[in-house]
Amino acid sequence: IHGIRPDEFSRLTRSCLVTLMLVGCMVAGVSVWLVYATGLGWSFCGFSVAAYLVSGMFLLAGLKTYPHPRFGAANTVTAIRTGITCLIAGALFEAERFMDPEMAWGLVAAAALALCLDGIDGRVARHSGTNSDFGARYDMEVDAALILCLSVLAFLLEKAGWWVMLIGAMRYLFVAGQYFDTRLRGKLAP
Repeated sequence: IHGIRPDEFSRLTRSCLVTLMLVGCMVAGVSVWLVYATGLGWSFCGFSVAAYLVSGMFLLAGLKTYPHPRFGAANTVTAIRTGITCLIAGALFEAERFMDPEMAWGLVAAAALALCLDGIDGRVARHSGTNSDFGARYDMEVDAALILCLSVLAFLLEKAGWWVMLIGAMRYLFVAGQYFDTRLRGKLAP
C-alpha cells in the first residue's frame, strides 16, 4: 500500500472510521432535527443517512490507495461536505417542501456551505503536506454528487428544464463512456 506499514494502515483506517462516524452522527442528528423542526418526512432522513453510509463504504474501499498514515484534516473537511451533500440528496425525496421560501433558503444555505468548504479542503491538504490523488478524487466525487443533487433539485423545483440534469450527470456519463472508449481511461491532465 504505497509504502505504508500494516500498523500505519490500521491507524489510517481507525482515523477514517472515527471521522466517518462523527460526520455520520451529524448527518443523522441534523436530518432527525429537520424532520421534527420542519415537518420533513422520514424519507428525507432515511435517504440522507443511507446515502452517507454508501458514500462511506466507497471511501473505505478506496482507502488502500491513500499514502498517508492518518485520514487528515483535509479529508475531514471533505467528509463534512459529503454529509452536507447527503442531506441535500435527502431533499430530493421532499422536493415539494422546498417550494416554500424558508425551506428553499435553508437548502441554499446548505449548498453555499458545501461550496465554501470545497475551497478549503484542497488548501488544507497542500498546507499540511497531505495532498494526494486519493484526496483529489474524493473531493471530485463529492463535487460531482453535489452538482447532480442540485441539478435534479433545480428540475424538481421547476427552476430549469430537464436539460439541467445533464449538467449533474456529466461526471457519471464520462465514467460510463470509459467502458466504450478506452482513451477515456487514461490519467487526465490537471
